[in-house]
Amino acid sequence: MSHVMERLPAPVWVVGAGLVYVFAPVIGVPLTVVGAVAAHRRGDRSLAMWLTVIAVVTLLMIASVLIPWSPQGWVSPEVTF
Repeated sequence: MSHVMERLPAPVWVVGAGLVYVFAPVIGVPLTVVGAVAAHRRGDRSLAMWLTVIAVVTLLMIASVLIPWSPQGWVSPEVTF
């Protein structure tokens, strides 16, 4: 599989990852990481860096939505009155 990844042009990874992010970030993040590894192996360090940044920022955005928080700190998910 890695030899197939290395043969695909870089825009395929960028566009593919972008399209998958719209529909399923859980698939998009690993796809972006795979693209970053393939770009790194090809010697395209700039693309590898940007794909890695995109993956990390997306993970942080997902975490900020999934983890309940408030300015006072952690908020328990159960609501009590």
